[in-house]
Amino acid sequence: MSGFKSYLQQKHFTESTVTTYCYLATKFLTYKDIAECEESEDFSIDYKEILTYIKYLRRNNNDTSVNLHLVALRHYFNYRNVQYNPVKLHIKRQPTLISSKTLSREQLHHIYDSYPNTSNIEIRDKVLLGLFIFQGIQSHEVKNIYVEDINLDKLTLTIKQSNNSNKRVLPLDIKQVLLLSKYLTVTRNEMVSNSKEQALIVTSKNKNSTRSILNQLNKKLPKLPYQPNLRLIRTSVIKNWLKTHDLRTVQYYAGHKYISSTESYLSKDLQHLKNSVIKFHPM
Repeated sequence: MSGFKSYLQQKHFTESTVTTYCYLATKFLTYKDIAECEESEDFSIDYKEILTYIKYLRRNNNDTSVNLHLVALRHYFNYRNVQYNPVKLHIKRQPTLISSKTLSREQLHHIYDSYPNTSNIEIRDKVLLGLFIFQGIQSHEVKNIYVEDINLDKLTLTIKQSNNSNKRVLPLDIKQVLLLSKYLTVTRNEMVSNSKEQALIVTSKNKNSTRSILNQLNKKLPKLPYQPNLRLIRTSVIKNWLKTHDLRTVQYYAGHKYISSTESYLSKDLQHLKNSVIKFHPM
């Protein structure tokens, strides 16, 4: 795999990407029982074999993971300079289901008010919960929000651009400000293990990851009024925005790259309304 590694490095991929692609290519070669002769000149894999491998991968992987495997193999077959690269396909992800259930602005505020903030962990988690309830952030954005992105003077939060969302500057809710100030000046300093750490949501001394923090928060939320979860909260925030703002404004607030993503929340509500009309007022 050293040749493939050098090939990827010449393409200026990051070290982590190089390691991942090499691992996934090796996984395929092992699956095909050809790992011991991977550098031989006689190398031919056809489209049917790739489809069989996809079927195998789907037993234990979601579509995003399968696509990552395919991207790695596409680069590997290019590296092997095969006459025909069989990996020219992409698994279309299933659209995210948008719940027809919506929590009102008042209900969301009640959820926030009901969350305890006695211990440092609770304060941190309530700060995180507030970002979902008042700014409608996405889970993948949490790790990229830094202390400098909070401006308590201007009462704003800056969300950086990512592969899945656009940059935006959102207003802080007055309910967040006092707890955010306490968290930034006291609580976070007591929790952070590295003084150079700039992430807003810090892990505790046992170094649990941002993902685990989100998972633990999601497990606690059903105990609160209306039994919410983080996805329902973001959905509700966007739908509530649509009641008072135009589509382009909501697209900006939500960080959607495409207006169609914002429209999907609106169309879901319209379809739900249509079904209700048919159910209760048959024509």
